[in-house]
Amino acid sequence: MSIADNETIMTEDHATEQRRSDRKTLSSIVPVFDAMTGERIGHIGNVSAGGVMVICQIEVGEGNLYQLNFVLPEAEDPAQEFNVGAHCLWCSEAQSTGTFWAGFEIIDATEEEAEALEDIVLQL
Repeated sequence: MSIADNETIMTEDHATEQRRSDRKTLSSIVPVFDAMTGERIGHIGNVSAGGVMVICQIEVGEGNLYQLNFVLPEAEDPAQEFNVGAHCLWCSEAQSTGTFWAGFEIIDATEEEAEALEDIVLQL
């Protein structure tokens, strides 16, 4: 998987965060499932070639590994299904009660999935 150059971003609490590539917002709500349990954990908030931010209905474990499944309608017809290994880098409670934001780094994807994700992000 190709990863763009690192860029430094200042977050709300003024901590410095390393982000490897630009994040893009999708044009539709894309559900995200835990492929191991089949449980819907939330939907994509934004996406990059190297990761996704998921708005979760459940609290996910920071530092845990997940097998995420989602379908991006922005892909070529038919819509591209992704079944990727992901590392949860952070999880924090959102202002909405019972909602969490979680950042996942994609650590395992097929070459086809990596190329398709990179193409989709470039088109957004």
